[in-house]
Amino acid sequence: MAIGTFEGRLKSSGKCHGSDNMLSRFTRKAISSFIKRLLLAIAFAAIALPANAEIYKIRLSGGGNAYWTGAANSYVRIETRQGNIVQLFQSTLVSNMLTGFGKWWDHPVTASRACPLTNDEWSEAKNCIIGTLNTIKLPDGTNPKDFVYEFKWQENGSLQEAKADLRNAKPEK
Repeated sequence: MAIGTFEGRLKSSGKCHGSDNMLSRFTRKAISSFIKRLLLAIAFAAIALPANAEIYKIRLSGGGNAYWTGAANSYVRIETRQGNIVQLFQSTLVSNMLTGFGKWWDHPVTASRACPLTNDEWSEAKNCIIGTLNTIKLPDGTNPKDFVYEFKWQENGSLQEAKADLRNAKPEK
């Protein structure tokens, strides 16, 4: 009884350096560290995610339903980002006709440019904006749907090229 009373007095006076007090300090530090990391992750996500980002997926070529025909379908994914940044990504879907399973193959874009959209879809090269690999910085105040995007990539050992525009494209949800 004397021991229980003595320990009770030490705990209540704050002079106890037992495991309960150390656990309490450790728990406070762990919670504080967790909260700081969580707030940092939320802040990073808010900065990293563009406010006006839109993603468009456009089929460039293919044999229709790749699961039935076994043909490859080629797509471009165009992402518009805050600050009038446009990024292009090329992917090919190759499907097995017997199993119906498909595999996506991504190919890095090696060159890109954005040319003003005209009636005949061909623009003077001098009016085009040259990108860096897959990234194009459009002039401020322009609409990404007012351009034709031309790009190149390597696939199966040969240089491929295509162009696409966003006139009738709808962003993914």
